[in-house]
Amino acid sequence: MRRGLRITLVLAGGLFLVLLVSVAAFVHLQSADVAQDQQQLDPFYAVEADQIPGVPGSIIRSEPLAVKLTDVNAFRVVYRTRSSEGTPRVSGAMILVPTAKAPADGRKIVAWAHPTLGMGDACAPSRAADTLLDMGFAQEMINNGWVITATDYAGVGTQGTGRYLVGQDEANDVAYSVAMAHGFPGAEAGKTWAVYGHSQGGHSALWTGELGGAILPDFSLVGTAAVAPAAELEPLIAQQWNKPAQWSIGPDFIVGWSSKYPNLPLNGILTEQGRANYESLAQDCIVEAALEGHTRAEFGQSLFTKDPLEDPAWRTIAQEQTPPPMRSTMPTFIVQGTGDTLVLPNTQAVLAERWCRAGSDLSMLWLDGASHLSAQSLSGTAVTQWIQARFEGRPASTTCGLNLPVKPYSN
Repeated sequence: MRRGLRITLVLAGGLFLVLLVSVAAFVHLQSADVAQDQQQLDPFYAVEADQIPGVPGSIIRSEPLAVKLTDVNAFRVVYRTRSSEGTPRVSGAMILVPTAKAPADGRKIVAWAHPTLGMGDACAPSRAADTLLDMGFAQEMINNGWVITATDYAGVGTQGTGRYLVGQDEANDVAYSVAMAHGFPGAEAGKTWAVYGHSQGGHSALWTGELGGAILPDFSLVGTAAVAPAAELEPLIAQQWNKPAQWSIGPDFIVGWSSKYPNLPLNGILTEQGRANYESLAQDCIVEAALEGHTRAEFGQSLFTKDPLEDPAWRTIAQEQTPPPMRSTMPTFIVQGTGDTLVLPNTQAVLAERWCRAGSDLSMLWLDGASHLSAQSLSGTAVTQWIQARFEGRPASTTCGLNLPVKPYSN
């Protein structure tokens, strides 16, 4: 756990703060075991520089992976991808392959894009103790005979820096994981695929829906599904920059965007505490990061000196990394909980209005009272059924023209 801050909390008193320290101490006690596990995995994920160049989607190595699913063979994989500038990169991933006989035209592929989990090596899903975190839908998809591929994203668990909420990089990592699955020995995967993501992964999924056809022109991307996607970045940042999420997610923004935009302004944007801690905070996995955010917020600490969107460069980047309205030929299904306090419902209402005006083939499922996490767990079957319909070639319905359950954000 982080550096001294936790210890000082005890002196502040109060049941809430004592509870935070107790949780922090528990997480700290687990860190030695986690570090040992990660050291054992390091050689698998380490790739020599001369091995990185190659065909994107090609496999560097793989090994069996134990998962709590039935009728499936699972593997962790290191595969080749590329950055938005075309630089060769590598990423870890999981691939889940049903044991049932494959159809003659090959198995359908679902590319899963994971939510914010942190940027440290231990946060990569294929390296984590709970590799299926947030993947409650997986068994149903395996029962349908689909291959599931799940990228870690380049730089998360592998060398380099993760590019958090950088759309082209995310789309490359997701799409090339599909190419990896198609070429994986024994997967018998075809070239028909859909993309599905939650939160950060929803942002990845929407950008993959936009760019995936161009990245993999010989494949057939039939639909895009996203739960609580972090899509409308301007209203999202405007409402969360001074909330606890500034500490739990803000450092990932800064590190990821600074990798893509080296001249991202930080002077005058970050506080002294922010400048001193953002790089190390980005390495926290999500449970520790959330604890960090609430702890620092309780003490009145801020990462930002002001809404970073007041800086023209930040606003421009937020606009560049907001997914554009999907073209009318790409069916899109978005799920949003009205009780979500992280990806706020009023930002999704902005997306719905903007995309429907542009003619997107958009269907939205609003879950009354559902939180950021429960929206994902509650909607797995609905998303699976929606993807099944796309694989079967049935036309998608649209909710454009229906009344929204929440008002769009307006500043």
